[in-house]
Amino acid sequence: MGAAALGSAPEGGRAHTFSAQNDTGRMRIGLTYNLKPADATGDQFEEFDSLETVEALEVALRARGHTTLRLGWGEEMLAILDREHVDGVFNFAEGIGGRGRESQVPAMLEMLGIPYTASEPLTIALTLDKPLAKLLAKAHAVATSPWRINDGHALRYPVFAKPAAEGSSMGITASSRCENETQLHAALERLRPYGPVLVEEFLPGDEFTVGMVDGDVVGVMQVVPRRKDEAFIYSLEVKRDYENRVDYRRADAPDVAEVGPAAWQAFGLRDVARVDVRRDRNGVANFVEVNPLPGMNPVTGDLVICARLSGIEYDELIGRVLDAAVRRWQVWARPPSGAHAATARPRAGGPAGPHIAVCYNDDWHYKKNLNETEMTAEESVAEMAREVAESLGAALLPVRDDIVGALRQLEQFDVVFDLCEGVLGHSNGEMNFVVALGMFGIRLANVEPIAVCLCTDKLLVKRRRDGAGLPSPRLWLGEGDGP
Repeated sequence: MGAAALGSAPEGGRAHTFSAQNDTGRMRIGLTYNLKPADATGDQFEEFDSLETVEALEVALRARGHTTLRLGWGEEMLAILDREHVDGVFNFAEGIGGRGRESQVPAMLEMLGIPYTASEPLTIALTLDKPLAKLLAKAHAVATSPWRINDGHALRYPVFAKPAAEGSSMGITASSRCENETQLHAALERLRPYGPVLVEEFLPGDEFTVGMVDGDVVGVMQVVPRRKDEAFIYSLEVKRDYENRVDYRRADAPDVAEVGPAAWQAFGLRDVARVDVRRDRNGVANFVEVNPLPGMNPVTGDLVICARLSGIEYDELIGRVLDAAVRRWQVWARPPSGAHAATARPRAGGPAGPHIAVCYNDDWHYKKNLNETEMTAEESVAEMAREVAESLGAALLPVRDDIVGALRQLEQFDVVFDLCEGVLGHSNGEMNFVVALGMFGIRLANVEPIAVCLCTDKLLVKRRRDGAGLPSPRLWLGEGDGP
C-alpha cells in the first residue's frame, strides 16, 4: 500500500486548482491543536500541546510570509471556520476519544474541502493502533518484535507492556519491562485503565528515531542514556527529565535510516512523520512505532531535536513540512458551497426528543453518472434506513449538503445508527463522517469508527491478513513479474 492508495483525492465532487497563494506565496494558515490544561496531572493530557508550541509555529509560518489563525479543535474549530477563511490548515490536533481521536480533525477538514498538513484519517488511525501498525509493518517485511495483546503467551522474557492505542509514552514506565509472568500480570493490571495492552518481546539494543519530511530522511537520532543501563527504557519519566537522563546524538546508522522510508511507503504517510526504531538482541533494527503527528515543541519535540542535529533549524523544518503539503494542495476536491454553513441546532421531535436516530447518505444528486442498477442500490440504502428507524421507533435523518448541520442534529440524540456509505457523493466520506461523529461525542450503536476506516481499504485489509498469517489470495500490484 503506497501513498497513492491512502492519499488520493475524494471521488466525485468538483476538483479545482488550488489558488490560495498569491504572487508572493502568502497564505492564511489555520492551526488545529489541543492545549494541555494548566492544572493537568498524571499523563492523561500528555499528548496535548502547550501554548509555546502554538506560538512557535506561528512565528515560523509568519517568517515565511504567511498569516495564521488559531482554530483549536472540535466545535470551536468549526465555529471559527464558519466565520473565517483559511487557505489550508497546519494540523497537529490530538483529538479526544478512542482510536479515532487523531483522525477527527483531518476527517472533518476533508468533508469541508479544506486542505491540511500531514497524513489522512485512515493512516493516522492505523498508526495510533500499535498492534495494527505492527501487523502492517510485518506484512511489508519490516522487522518488528513479536507481540501479543493482553498476555505474553509464547513470547520470550523479558517482555515489554504498553497501551495499545496511546502516544507520548503514556503508561510507559520502568515497570513496563517485565522479567517474568508475575511482573507482567502487575503491568497488565496497571495498564488496564488505558485499554488494550500491547505485550512484545523486549528489544535490548540501542534506541533511535528517524525524522521524515516529504518521504525523505531528515535525520537519524540516537537516544543515549547517561547511565549505563542494559534495560534502558525511553519512558515518560525519562522524557520529563531528559536533560539529566539522556543525550541526543546524530547517528550514522544506514540500516536504521532504511526503516523510515520503508514505514513511509507501508503506511502511505504524507508530509511529516517520526519513526521509532530499536535494535533487537541480534542487532537488527526493528520498527517500534510511527507517529504521523510528531510533537512540534521547539525545545522538546523529538523530531525537532532530530532535525536540529542534522543542521535543520525549527523555522526551516516547519517550512519544509508546509511546502510538502502545498505541493499536494495544487488540486483539491471541494464539496459544494454550503457544505459547512453554520446552522441552528434544532431539537429532534417533541420537548424531550427521541433518544435514537438513524442517519443515511441522501447524496444521490451528486451521482448523476450512476446507471439504473447503481441508482437502485442507492435507493436501497435509504429504504434500509427507513426500515431500521421504524423498527426502533427512531428519528430518521438524511445527510445531505450540510454536514456540520447534520452532526449538530445527531448530537441531540443518546445513540445513533450510522448507515452513511459516503457523504457529498464521496465514497471515502463513509469513514470521514463516522470519525467526525466521534469528534462530536456521538455514541454509535452499530459501528466502531476505526473499524470502518480500516475496512474501506481492501489492499490494507489484505496486508493485515498477511501480517496475521491468515489465508488470503496472493496479491499482484502490476509490478515485477506478477504474483
